[in-house]
Order: sequence, then structure tokens, then C-alpha cells
Amino acid sequence: MRVLFIGTKVQPDNMEYHIVNTLEKMGHKVFGFDIKTIINCNESIDKYFNFFARTILREPERILEKKLANYAKKISPDIVIVLLGNMVSPKTIVLLKKHLDVPIVCWCQDALSTIGRQYMMGAPYDAVFLKDHYMVDLYNNMIGDRFIYLAEACNPSMHYYELPKGKDLKHYECDITTAGSLYYYRQEILKPLAAHYKLKVWGSMPDWLSYELRVRHTKEYVTGKTKRFAFSAAKIVLNTMHFAEIDGLNCRFFEILGCGGFQLVSDKSEVHKYLEVGKEVETFRDKNELIEKVDYYLKEPEKRKKIAMQGMQRAHNNHTYTHRLNELFEVTSKL
Repeated sequence: MRVLFIGTKVQPDNMEYHIVNTLEKMGHKVFGFDIKTIINCNESIDKYFNFFARTILREPERILEKKLANYAKKISPDIVIVLLGNMVSPKTIVLLKKHLDVPIVCWCQDALSTIGRQYMMGAPYDAVFLKDHYMVDLYNNMIGDRFIYLAEACNPSMHYYELPKGKDLKHYECDITTAGSLYYYRQEILKPLAAHYKLKVWGSMPDWLSYELRVRHTKEYVTGKTKRFAFSAAKIVLNTMHFAEIDGLNCRFFEILGCGGFQLVSDKSEVHKYLEVGKEVETFRDKNELIEKVDYYLKEPEKRKKIAMQGMQRAHNNHTYTHRLNELFEVTSKL
């Protein structure tokens, strides 16, 4: 099948990479279109030009609209998959539909708090795949029945257990680690942990945040091999779900599992639907239970290892991008 995939640049371990990588392994021909990069030259020039365009223009995403439409006509795809639903104007989807008589769907990986101008609601997609049941139910009840639940996933070719050695092991090993953007809600959860345990925080730290943890932020973004090292070397990988993840799971949930990390995650009903708590993952309901579980499992290395390996096996067997894309294609085959 010929797939037109609209997203941002494919980079190691981003969602674009995992989808393209999986589609190609499944035998599909993928044609990518970067909807975010307005010009493509020197990286620094790109960065500032794109920032300028998106600051000054009301609809900067439409700059590439005609180029996209012409490209779509040229390659004649069997299906169009849009990953950045919040970056593609409904007007652009209308234009594509004038030129293509194939399913055009959106796979939105955003939480409720990051959907921007709500473009995916106004665009005439044949289907919109969301990772949160709350969003699916709300939009279907109030807008229409084109919204479908589709969970995130791991990529076993990228997410697997790999324990670092030597200097790398010293760099990544710790009692507790977490990865992702640091914001106040997450920082407040981490404060008591930073005071009593060896904690390492990976990812970005916004300049507007008043940093108050008792450990130095690594300011390192882990991806691919370094993500495997970080999750494999830590005794506990903490996944504090953002409060906007109402009835769904973030991609980190599946990546930690895939990398064989012992995951301690915010307790949500969705966790129990996918895994057996206590055997493949562990959860916490509040700050007190979080401390209790940390204290308990830091003293139980064999239990941690067993749970982590069983969780990894479940993720690799049931929760990969291949599984998700098969679900997506099953829906689109009936459109």
C-alpha cells in the first residue's frame, strides 16, 4: 500500500520514526511530507525562520498547502495518515480531499491540554484516532462518530533492555529516574523523592520553571540508546502521568515497558486493562503510596527484575506499532 505520511522530520525515536519504520517493515511504501519545516536549509536558519513565520503569520501551516496538494496528486497514495493534527489546517484537508479519493485519517498523540487550535475537530477527516477514551467519548457525543480510540505503543527494534557498562553505567544508574519535560506538577511529586533517594531527571527544563529539586537536573534528552540505558540502569522508572491524561496512557508508559524498566506509574484504569499490576507493572495512587512502593521495591531487586521482564514481554507481544497500525488499517478498510 502507498502511504502518504504527514508529520515532522523523521528523527531517531520520535513517533514519526516509529510509524515510518513500522510501515516499511510491514511492506508498505511510505511517502513522507514534513508539514512543520517551512524552509529546508541550514538547521539554525530553519529554526529562526520557522519561529518567525509561526509568530507573525496567522496560519503559517498553510504556507506548504499547495506544495502538499501537488505532492499528494503526484504520488497517488492509497491512504493519507496525518500525525500532527494540531499543525494541519482543516482548509488543507479540504483541499486534499478535492484531489484524492482515499481515506484521510489523523492519528493524534496529543493529550487534551495540547491540541492547539482544535484543527482535528474541524477538519473533515474520515477518522481521527485518539489515545484517551475521555476525548473519544466527548467528541463523539458532541461532534460526530469519527473519533476512535487507539493507544500508543513501543517499537521493539528501538525499545529493548540494554544495560550500560563502565562509565555509562555510572552515568545512568540511580534509585529512581524519570524522563520528560519538567513542569510544576511533576516537580512537586519529585520533591520528596529528590530529598531522600538518588534521583536522575532526564529531558528538557523550561526557562520559566523555578527549579527546586535537591538534585541537579541532567538537562539531557534521552532517546534511542540513551533512553534504553536510562530505563535499564535505574532501579525504578517513575512515570507520573500528566493530569490531562484523563482516561488514557502516555507513550512513555509503553516505552518504559519495552526497554525492560521497572515501572512505577500513576494508577489509572487503563493500566489495569493492559497489564497485570504487581506482575508486569506497579502503580501508586497518591504521594504516600508512592513513597511506600519506592521503599519496598528498592529492597526487592529480584521482584523488580521479574516484573520488568514480564512487562517487557507483554509490551513486545501485544503493544507495538505493528499492532496499532493493524488496528488503524482494520478501521480504514471499512471506510
